[in-house]
Amino acid sequence: YWEIANGDVDGLRIKGVLVGGSDWMIDTTDRFWRPHVRTQIKTTDDAYIGMYYDGLVEKSEAFLKAIESNSGTQWDDHYFRIRPILESGHPKYKWVNTLLFVGEGRVVVPGTVEYRVYGVT
Repeated sequence: YWEIANGDVDGLRIKGVLVGGSDWMIDTTDRFWRPHVRTQIKTTDDAYIGMYYDGLVEKSEAFLKAIESNSGTQWDDHYFRIRPILESGHPKYKWVNTLLFVGEGRVVVPGTVEYRVYGVT
């Protein structure tokens, strides 16, 4: 379990910061971890968007080495995919309620990850 302390959201239609949350990484006997994450985005115009996601994170040599050596990974170093679900009651952001999102992640430094998230149209 990790607490989400902070984070920036900088997209084409959403800009803001993460407002707390929790990150559980389920360890399994296969070669993947399964994240279960809950957080909120506070947009720059003071709207809130709830976000939760699961996915698959490959226990690759590059990923493990990055954690041990206090370094990061590149986008193609390992399979790190997420399925975010975004929800908002704010009129400007109701479009997130009906769009399918997918994303990929990488380790920037241990304890910090970066995602590229795409809306599928």
